[in-house]
Amino acid sequence: MTTTALRPVPQVRIRDRYDDIMDALPLTPRQDRARTKVRRMLQVSEQCIERGGIDRLTTKDVALEAGVSIGLVYRYFPDRVAILDALRPDRHLAVEQRDTAVRLLAEARAALHGFSDRIDEFVYSELACHLDDGPIDHNGNDMVAAVDLTEAATA
Repeated sequence: MTTTALRPVPQVRIRDRYDDIMDALPLTPRQDRARTKVRRMLQVSEQCIERGGIDRLTTKDVALEAGVSIGLVYRYFPDRVAILDALRPDRHLAVEQRDTAVRLLAEARAALHGFSDRIDEFVYSELACHLDDGPIDHNGNDMVAAVDLTEAATA
């Protein structure tokens, strides 16, 4: 009787959001061991943010808690902002949108600056002209003359 050795069943790992994050990194970890370490760095980063907020996240803490060297953290994430960008891919888009909105607002203010000055000059000149004549209504009609006409009609 011969025995046949059973071949081991390959482990199938289900992709998660960390896989998508790692695939978007400038330096993509290829080996399973490297992917495991980067995944651990990302998980630890999230835990650090949950504990102390974004301002308390440091690459040193990520390295210590993930059990990797600080050099390995810097290999995949040049600074803490890169970690935040990796955890929130839409963050980069939001920053770009904010910068675009600020730039457009500055351009609009610059374009309207001279225009608003001209409107102010016009309004003040019109007011100055009519101050001597008495009050005017919203259509620009002289209200003193309108009062005189209504008094004449009722008399």
